[in-house]
Amino acid sequence: MMQIVFKNHQLKGSCIELVTIVCASLCLIYCVYAVIKSNHDIKQGHYGNYAQNVVTLGVLFTFIGVSISLYNFDVKNIDQSIGVFLEGMKLAFLTSIIGMVAGLIIKFLQRKHMDYASDQTSSFY
Repeated sequence: MMQIVFKNHQLKGSCIELVTIVCASLCLIYCVYAVIKSNHDIKQGHYGNYAQNVVTLGVLFTFIGVSISLYNFDVKNIDQSIGVFLEGMKLAFLTSIIGMVAGLIIKFLQRKHMDYASDQTSSFY
């Protein structure tokens, strides 16, 4: 495996911070798309796996964040490593929260539509 060695800790931290921003943004963009798309599909009577997909994506980015944290942590130089470690953990927790919130919103929309459809059916009989 190829490893990029940074001579300057500031540069290393900046790169990790950029990765955090990009990954969290990708996760957020997909989750917003999934909520909008699932809401449209629900109105058409189709229930997809959007809730499961956004939670899975959040978990995937969680593992990426934890991996970044652990891969860049140097036990021989804890003072220098802690900043990079925390950046990776930010990514881990932020993307988990984004995925779980999006999943809950989608589940809420699905439940709301199912309750509405059930009320419509019961009032018909």
